[in-house]
Amino acid sequence: MYEEKLSAAEALLEEHNTALGTDSPGRIETTKFIQMIKAAGGSNEDRLAGFSHEDIIECLAASVISDFPSKFPIQPRVLAKEVAKIFRGKDSEFKVENLPQGITAVTPKKVNDLSLRELVERLDPTDPGSKVGIRLHSMSKGQKFIVFLSGQAIDVDTTVKILSEVKQGFPGRENIEINGAIKMVYALGQLPDNYADENPLYPGRPLRPDGTCDQTGRSWEGVSQTIRQLVYLAINETNELSVTVPNGIQVANDILNVALASDGEKQLRSRFRKTSLKFDELSKTGNLPNLKISLSNGEDKNNPFDNGKKVVWATSPVSNSYRARR
Repeated sequence: MYEEKLSAAEALLEEHNTALGTDSPGRIETTKFIQMIKAAGGSNEDRLAGFSHEDIIECLAASVISDFPSKFPIQPRVLAKEVAKIFRGKDSEFKVENLPQGITAVTPKKVNDLSLRELVERLDPTDPGSKVGIRLHSMSKGQKFIVFLSGQAIDVDTTVKILSEVKQGFPGRENIEINGAIKMVYALGQLPDNYADENPLYPGRPLRPDGTCDQTGRSWEGVSQTIRQLVYLAINETNELSVTVPNGIQVANDILNVALASDGEKQLRSRFRKTSLKFDELSKTGNLPNLKISLSNGEDKNNPFDNGKKVVWATSPVSNSYRARR
């Protein structure tokens, strides 16, 4: 049902665009929206159900083709609620006839009628046994044709290009150059290592793709690797910093304020002197933490994003001991 739900959401947005007209502000680039959803973690059906209205609004706002003036930022809340209903519908409840009027989801019978691009756009790389996956496996003849942008978000243009070559009788590729970078090419069912930035303040926890911390709700975007490593070392190596104290969230927010300051590194080195020395020592030997954490299934059993389940704290909100809501 994963690709059917994405298709239904896409059709809902197309209906919205048609109602607005070609030149009206607020139209949504549907392909970009689907890519944003996947890049934000919506790579399987369970994760789609975990998207909040706010998460969907962010993806919609980032996919607006023609926005209103900046003093009137667009907030497509009603659209987000409709999309959320589609994403959260259970298999037993999600039926084509129950969708809003004018919305048509991709049913198994329609898979054979989809173009190469439409198939690739709807592919869930973690579910090669889906109707779309089976169709693409047949077309690709087991050859390597899938290229990823980052994580498990598919590079649609390049993937369609290689798949077209395979259909013409060419073998799949092992790698391909894109904008000066060499990218691996994967067969259906193969997945790249999926890594996220590790939270400097809460080790073992991943930051969202936009850098958002799941504890403070604030983003680390724009904070240098050096500053992140200093914070991480202050907690893990020198114990000069702790966010497991009763006012831990306040401490975390204060440290993030420092990290975002123009002289953040200087402030941190002055405040945490043992950490500053430890950083310089590890820097000389090339042993600084890389602050990456695996999100691959089975590799990170404590991954709070796994299956899109919401984190529910077993102890205090700042403890590293947590469990997923069942």
